Amino acid sequence: MGFITRKKTDLITHLMRRNELQSGKAGVGRIILGDMDILEQIREMTHTCIVSIKMFIVQPGLSKKTASVDQMQLLGVTDNYLNETYQIELAVICSK
Repeated sequence: MGFITRKKTDLITHLMRRNELQSGKAGVGRIILGDMDILEQIREMTHTCIVSIKMFIVQPGLSKKTASVDQMQLLGVTDNYLNETYQIELAVICSK
């Protein structure tokens, strides 16, 4: 298994762990669409298939027109980290 493939597998494992912790604390998990079984299937696929992942950040309170320099820098750093570390594309969904 290649370095990037291991990183993607590790990332999915991390997401699964965070969901379980959140579910235990608040009774509600982080997964909005799908479930843990689907995430497990995707994690297993990373061992044998080329998996392309795209990360979405949904921030309806963030305005594209009035975003601060600090907010834009944070999103830029996050995008760069995901791209360089995991080869994952980032998309931000916000207000106009």
